[in-house]
Formats: sequence, structure tokens, C-alpha cells
Amino acid sequence: MADQVEPMQGGPDHDPNGPTFTFRRGEVMARGQKVSNGFLVFAGSHGPVKESPSFEASPYKEERDRLIEEGIMEIDADRVVLTRNHLFSSPTAGAAVVGGYPTNKLPRWKGEDGKTLRDYMNNPASRPRDSAAHDRPLAPTELEFRRRWYEAHVARFVADEDHYRGAKDATDGFKASANEALRLLADLRRTGDLDRFIKDIRRWAVAPETLDFNGFAGQLLLNQLYDRTDEPQRFAHLLADSLTVPASEQQAAEKLTSMVDYVKSIKVGAYPAPGSVPFLLSYFWALADWDRWPVMWASAVRFIEFSTGESLPDDPPEKYRVFAERVRELTSDHVQFETTAAWWRSQGPVFLDEVLADRAAFGLDAEASVEGAREINARALVGIAHYWGKQLAEDVEEALGHSIKVNLPKANSARPDLWVDWRINEAAENGLSMRVWVNDRGAAVALRPGVNPQGWMDKVAPKLTSAKHDGCRVFGGSSSIVGKDVGLRGSHWAEFVYGRWFDREEFENVDLAETVVETSRQLTPLFNELLSLAKGTPKEPPEGGDESLRPLVEEWLAATDYPNQWHKDAVSQRERFAELLAPERISIDDWQEIRRIWTTKEAGGAGAMGTLKTALKDADESAIRRFLEIVRYLCWGTDPDVERIRRVLEDDEMRFTGLGESLVMKFLWISHPERYGNTYKYWDDNGKQAILHSLKIEEPSGSRAERQYESARILNELTEPFLPGDTLAQSEFLWWVCRRPDEPEPGALENGEPDPEDEADPIEELAAELLVERGFLDDAVALLEDKGQVIFYGPPGTGKTYLARKLADVLTADPSRRALVQFHPSSSYEDFFEGYRPEAAGDDMTYQLTLGPLALMAERAEDSPDLQHVMIIDEINRANLPKVLGELLFLLEYRDESIQTLYRAEEEFSLPGNLWFIGTMNTADRSIALVDAALRRRFHFIPFFPNREPIAGLLDRWLEANDEPAWVGELVAQVNDELKDALGGDDLLVGPSNFM
Repeated sequence: MADQVEPMQGGPDHDPNGPTFTFRRGEVMARGQKVSNGFLVFAGSHGPVKESPSFEASPYKEERDRLIEEGIMEIDADRVVLTRNHLFSSPTAGAAVVGGYPTNKLPRWKGEDGKTLRDYMNNPASRPRDSAAHDRPLAPTELEFRRRWYEAHVARFVADEDHYRGAKDATDGFKASANEALRLLADLRRTGDLDRFIKDIRRWAVAPETLDFNGFAGQLLLNQLYDRTDEPQRFAHLLADSLTVPASEQQAAEKLTSMVDYVKSIKVGAYPAPGSVPFLLSYFWALADWDRWPVMWASAVRFIEFSTGESLPDDPPEKYRVFAERVRELTSDHVQFETTAAWWRSQGPVFLDEVLADRAAFGLDAEASVEGAREINARALVGIAHYWGKQLAEDVEEALGHSIKVNLPKANSARPDLWVDWRINEAAENGLSMRVWVNDRGAAVALRPGVNPQGWMDKVAPKLTSAKHDGCRVFGGSSSIVGKDVGLRGSHWAEFVYGRWFDREEFENVDLAETVVETSRQLTPLFNELLSLAKGTPKEPPEGGDESLRPLVEEWLAATDYPNQWHKDAVSQRERFAELLAPERISIDDWQEIRRIWTTKEAGGAGAMGTLKTALKDADESAIRRFLEIVRYLCWGTDPDVERIRRVLEDDEMRFTGLGESLVMKFLWISHPERYGNTYKYWDDNGKQAILHSLKIEEPSGSRAERQYESARILNELTEPFLPGDTLAQSEFLWWVCRRPDEPEPGALENGEPDPEDEADPIEELAAELLVERGFLDDAVALLEDKGQVIFYGPPGTGKTYLARKLADVLTADPSRRALVQFHPSSSYEDFFEGYRPEAAGDDMTYQLTLGPLALMAERAEDSPDLQHVMIIDEINRANLPKVLGELLFLLEYRDESIQTLYRAEEEFSLPGNLWFIGTMNTADRSIALVDAALRRRFHFIPFFPNREPIAGLLDRWLEANDEPAWVGELVAQVNDELKDALGGDDLLVGPSNFM
């Protein structure tokens, strides 16, 4: 059967203009498309006939068998192939059925532009950029919002007289330089003399009146094209035609496409860069007709993306088309737009305007008629929050005297506000931060105490209500436990802040940047007091309670280093869901996010939920609304808790097929964490009944609702004295007691693979932090799974050691389960594994066998066989490897075998399978050639070169993320291209880390 995977007849139709995604893993290869009612997998997608052992219990096993039986999937030798397009309920279902193993790997579905399906689903701004998405007409309200926000910037730019005057001088120079440039272009059209044109343009580019043409996207791009072309006459004709002002939009697209295609045909490595073509051409077009053709300056592109929350397409011709449209939607004065954008980029203004309050009000309008209008509005608000957070981060950090991290909201369709947090890293689990919070009524610049752990808000409320700072008071929303109601809607229904409030009518008189910094500095003593309170809670259990539990709590605290990263992630997950379930917030608009409460293990799994998923799979809007009303009653009804639980579980009026007691209890923990823990199940091996039995406590009797409610109360009262106000900690401790001896902590990676439905998804978070593709890290982990050891190799400065350490942090939550050693020419077997060391014993000298870092790590791994351990060997090739490794070289390949080591001939030693090795090698070091061939066979080798993925483009991504000049990356890439040609290889290229 053919390997081709394409949409074909015989199944559901695909959208030929829609983005498609590819899933690859081992023998699995599938292509598909997200459609309105599920996920369409194309004919020809295939996977192995052999299924993984864990697939037997998967809910997708039955569906795979059925499709094979019906001939929709056919067995072809050792493969099973989809014979026609088939609609699955989700991308997870499609990958699992085709692949024959359970998975939840949205990041493995990738579009043609390299972006993942998760990017597409979670962040509309980074979805694959098809023209249809940008061609949808904007609602009149959205156009008005954009124009008002732009005009607010123009007003502030004009008021900045010095910069405005300087910009006018620059644009006058641009206009004055036009005649000379256009004359040179006319000569090129007439004579075809490319040499003369380049010579004259170089002179023109450095003239005082010429505006910023002598850079990478202008003159240097022309130089590169001139140097690289081997068809000067053809290029001269193309250049003359392309730089000549177009007569129509269609002609502009054709000129851009022709030049981009030519650049692609001659480029070596990354350069000449096709992405620079729109600037070059639009610059010359504007010289001839600036009223019609805006110049695509980098600052102008950034301003459009900042003010709209919309990422422009990647394809250069399409990017310019959409850019020009967005500019024309704002103004017909392109000169004013470009100078305003340049001023914005250089000055970084942060200010309030009433249009932001109007956007927040629009987010509250559930009746918004234009499809996607509220989502577009939300993206714009989040884009502004992102800019504010980044712009003021250093100033806020300096004012507070603490390291901070910028925290942002999600761009969901019901975004009714704009906020940004500068969160103190030392209190990340509490959420203690400085916040700007804009809603439909006004804006707060305030200290946000956060909502975690349970009981925290009750603890800080008296401190904030009694605080005395000029101009500051407590503010909140209709459900806040303290503070004036100004309509704030937080992630927790009772949330509040302390600081300054400005009604929307006051916005024009507020210097927001100065106010944020001054208020941060003013409230620093209060921040420090709350930080001490957050950090000052003793780790040892307090006096009181059942004393028989005290030693167990102490042991648990020592063993888990609670609160660990998993706890912090779970708290964050619960906080996000609490925002969705707030009484005034529950909405069908958030249905896809709310579904994650039971379709994933975010904030703790509540079970497979197969019946509920089936019931909701084809549910119409009325059924979904009924389900949400049941959830609203469960979480916020006025009946006693046990009655609400009983009615949802047993009352025909309130029951919903598949909504069982474990999910009921999860909803209650999310909405009322002060009373309920995240032990959702009752009958399970790790449920409340098993915990009660392990503690020899009689279980309650009565109905299911009474058992759930009463057991939650008993366990909370039992653990509250030791872990006050933290029901998550209480649940984790009780699970630990129930399942002793120790098992892997929740959320940790086991055998290198994350829990398929683990919310935290640390690998994806690491990919985002490192600015590399998620798939690269997945592949590295897969290679570690395969052999147990990998080597990162490449020139210095490519991030090998840094990435190795970060990956080890993710694979092993506990620092004691990872180690780093650095080899050098004098490294020995005794240094690395074990050897005799002299010790003084009185007046005598004795020799003791002393374990080295490898032997110590092997012992730890053997003592904790269910937990992953990682050892990083930096500069592994600098040592005499056969001498350092000795007989251990054998064990790297044969992990199941045991051998006698040099100094313990009477004992057998083996390398545990849960101990992985990550080595690093510098290819600039000639000693790499001396690496033993046997060693090469035992490691997987992963290249780290500046001109290959995942390092290719890393510097560009970092420069963009940190708002640094793009020309640095362009220059380094050009130097590396020339180094590769001159040296005949990649081993001595310049690494991006040298510039980061």
C-alpha cells in the first residue's frame, strides 16, 4: 500500500484551505485536520499492527478493533493503514487509534510551519497563518477599538515635542532623498547596469538625509543579492521591476513573490533572508508613493502585533499584504503611523486610556454578534498586558527589591479585563505580586496577595484592611471577602487587592508607568511583611492533633520537600479552573477550557470519565447549558454541601449522565479548597475509604453523598493541625501514608515519559523557556529511554550543558537525584566511580574505599527504583575514557548484567536502569576524534550546531523575545555561513550563547 497520506474520497471532506498537521512517532505517521466537530485523520495514515501493552486498557482499543473489522483500517504486513478519511472525536483519539498506544501528545501534531496543534488550539495568535484567518472582516466595534488605541498613541507622540520634531526632520529627509533614489532606479531600468546601480545606491544609502536604509534589510540585503547572484542580467531586470512602485495590490503581491522566490533560489544557509524582502521593496515603493504604500519597518510590525494581539503571517508577500491592510484600517496617513510606531518602539510608553475599559466591557458582552469578536478582543487585551509586563519588569523588580516573574492571563473568549502581575519568585506558590488590573469601571495598581495556600486570604485580609498607606485601600469584587466592590473578577471568587484605584474618567491624568513603580516602592514594606508571613510558616508540624501522626508528617515533609514543583503546578491549575467556575463567570463560552477539568489530569485526575465524555460528545447547546447549571448549583447553591452533593448524584432533576462522585468532589475542591481536598474518589485503592482503613479509622455510613462529605470532614480535621489551611498538602500526605513504601511523587516523570494527561507538561514548559521545539526534547527523552545515555555535541556556545541541566531538572524533581561532573585530562576511574583515599586515624594513615559521584548516584537510583535519576558528564571527551570508565563501559550497554568492579572483586555491581547519562562534547576540541568507537556505539549522539535545528534560529528567537536588535542574529548567521564555506565544516561555528 502506498505511503502517501493525503485527503481522499470515501470519508468526511477536509477543508483544502485549512491547516493540516502531521503526527510522527516511531512507526506511526498520520496527517489530519482540526474541524468543527472533531479531528479528521487522512487516508494513508498508518501505525504498527502490534499494540503497546498499556493500550489494552485504553478506551481507544475498542474503536481501533472496530475500524479494522469494518475495513476502515486495513492490515498491510506489519502495519495497519487508514483506507479513507475518518473523523475522530479528538486529535488524541486519532493518534491513539492509528498508533495503537495511549497518548495525549498534542505537541506531536505539527503544522507545516513547525508549530504544534497545542499552539493552534491554545493560542489563536500563533495558529498556522492561513490567509482566510486574516481575511475575516473585523467587527465595527473592533475597528473602532483599534483606531482609538492608535490615536491615543498618536496624541502622546505629538505631545512629546522633542521626539516629534526629530521624527519630522527624519521624514523630511526621507522625502528629500526620494528623487535621487528613483533616478538611480530609472537608470537601472533603462540600462540594466547592475554594477553601476549598486555602487550609486551604496553612496546614496549613507547620505545624511537617507532614512535608515543602510541596514540588514536594506542595503546589506542588496549587497548579499549582488554578491550571490550568478545571473546579473536576470537579477538586474528582476530588481528594477520589483523596486518600481506597483499599480495594484495584485501587482505588489506578484513583485514580492518573484523576488522572494529568487532570494530562496540563491540563498546559502539563512542568507540572503527572504523575510527582508518586504522592507526593501516597500521602502522604494514609499519613495515613489508613500500615501499608498507603507514601509514595513520592524517597529511598525511590532506595533501592529502589540496593539491587535494578532501575529502577522510568516510568508513574506502575505505578511506585507496583511500589514498594509492593518495600517490602512487605522489611518490613511502612513507617515504619521510609521513615526508613531518608531516612537512607541524607542520610548516604550505605558499608559491608560478609556478604550481599554471599553474593551473590558465588551468582554462581558455574551451577546457579541460577530463570530470570534470576543476572542479577538481578548487577544488584544493580553497583547497589551504582555507589553506592559515586559516593559516595566526591571523597574518593578528594582522597586520591590525582589526578583519577579511576569504573569499574564489567557486569551479566552470571555476575557472581561486586562491584568498583568509582577510576581515575586520567592512567593510563587502564593501569587504575591504587584498587579495592574483594568476592568470596565477603571483600573487598580495594587498589591495582589494571591489566593494560595488554603486559608491564606483569611490570614492576610486583616493585615491589608489595617494597612495605612496614602491613597491605598482594599478593593475587590462582588464576592470578595473584604474591600470595596469595584467589579474585579479574580481567579478565586473571594479575591481582593490593596493599592490605588482610578475611575475610567481619570485615566488621561494617570502616568501608569510612574504610578506602578511608585506604588511598588511605597508598598515594599507591606510586600516584605506578607512575604515573611508566607515563608515563615514552619515546615515542622505544629503542636496539637493526633500525636500518632506527627512522626509520619515529619517523615513525609522530609521525604517530599513539600511544597515541591508538582504542588505549585497543581495550585496554579486549580486557580485557573477556579476562575472559570467563579459564580459570575461560568459560561458556555469557556466550554473547551472547562472540559479540561475532567478530560485531563490537571489539578488531579478524577477518573476516566468515559460515560460523561460519551454523553457530552454529541450534546447540543441546551444539554451543555444544563450541565453548567448543575455545576453552578453544586459549587454555589444555597443548600448545605451534603444536600447539594446528594441531589447531583441521586436527584433525577439534577443528575447528569456520567457526572459521578469523584468529579463532583473535584468541582468542590476547585471552588472550595478551604473545605475539600483533592482526594476525589471514595472506593478507589487511593480513595478516602482506603485512607481511612490505613489509619484504622472507622469509615462513615450512609448514602454516597454522606460518605463523601463525612470522610472529607474527618480527614480534614485529622490533618488540619499539622498542615493548617492546605487541603492539597493534607491530601498528598494521606495518599503517601496509604501507599507506603514511597512511590513516585505525582507529576514526576517516570521512565522519562510524563503522565499522558499530566497538566503541568514540564517538557512543553521547558521547550518554551529554551525557545526550542517541543519535539526536539521529546526525541531526546525517547533516545534516553532507548539506550539510557545520550551525548550532545557541537561547537562551544550552543547551549549543550545548559540544556542538559534544564532537561535533568525536568526529568528529576528532586535535586538529590541528579548530578553533574566535568571530565578533564586528569580525570580517573577513582575520581569518577570509586577508589581508595587516605584517612588519618590518630597517628596512623589508613586507606578507605570512597565512593565517587557515579557510585553514589547508582546507590540512590537502586534505593529508589521507581524514580528517575540523571547524571550529566560535561566535556566527556576530554578524559581518557577507557581509563575513566574501565569495566563500566560494558554496563552502559548491558544494564541487566552485573560485574565485579576493580576494587570490589567479591561484589557484583550493575548500573540501574533508572539512571540516565547525558554527556556533552565540544567539536572544537580535537580530542573528540579520540572517542572510543565502543563508546560511540553505546550512546545516541544529538547534534548542537548553530546552522541546524534546534539551534538554528535560536539567537533570532531570543533577540525577538528580549526586544533586542535583529541585526545581531543576522550578522552571526552570515558569519557562520562564511565560516562553514571557509573551514569546510560546522565544528568551529560561532554559538548563539555568546550573544545571549
